[in-house]
Amino acid sequence: ISTRKYVNAQQPPQSNASATARETETKMTTNITDLYGHRFEQLQEQLQHVSENAFYQELYGSSTVDPAEVSSLDEFQELPFVTTGQLSDAVLGADDYGPFFDTDVNRTYVTPAGDGLMPLYYTQDDWDRMTDAIGSRFKEIGIGDGDLVLNTIGYTPFLAGMLMHDGITKTGAVPVPAGAGDSEGAVGLAELYDIDAAVGFPSYIEKVAKQADLSLDVLISAGEPVIYYPERREELREVVGGADTVVDIYGLAAGGTVAAEDDSEDGEDDGGDTIIDI
Repeated sequence: ISTRKYVNAQQPPQSNASATARETETKMTTNITDLYGHRFEQLQEQLQHVSENAFYQELYGSSTVDPAEVSSLDEFQELPFVTTGQLSDAVLGADDYGPFFDTDVNRTYVTPAGDGLMPLYYTQDDWDRMTDAIGSRFKEIGIGDGDLVLNTIGYTPFLAGMLMHDGITKTGAVPVPAGAGDSEGAVGLAELYDIDAAVGFPSYIEKVAKQADLSLDVLISAGEPVIYYPERREELREVVGGADTVVDIYGLAAGGTVAAEDDSEDGEDDGGDTIIDI
């Protein structure tokens, strides 16, 4: 969490440096508590839900904090971290589909885990939540009704392409499913349609744009950050025809969109949907 958003920068003059530090810490704690207040109940509901799962029961078994009874962020931070290795072992080491599968699951994708791949399972509610979040962020970026969006993220075997596809539809825009790995096909689609925006790996979109003479309003970069390299952002803006907006979006297969920029191009934020513990 960027403290620049949540800490009052105008600290009153103090004669004692330690007093200033204590006041700054107090302000930060207060503001973060205010920030989390409106979604803390959702965190509690999620903890109560996972506490019924055999994997989490074993993980939290040695903790002094009962996940179903967490009442503060301090208590939440006492719970053990979950590693990718633990998740992978639980899924791949099971005799059946593992502890995260149930009868409500209606789709599965895979995600890298160590040297291999691990199945991930999603219910319709999971999918709706993730695509609603993407749709909301894309609207903030400037995508809306009637826009044609070239989606150059792969649709299989990972979830990102289909997730972006359905997220785009939540804005009222129309996804053009180019996918990844076939730049000639993507060029053909870009020339066939009057494309307004594109999402995908920026190096791949750059390759397509140089052949298709794109003129985009919005470019959404995923997988390769442009946020730290202003000169790269401007290079991409130029190659796609002087786009009004060139932004980053970041997500995880296990949780959907984590952070994104809006059309101000002023850095990623979590959009109010995520609690980030650093």
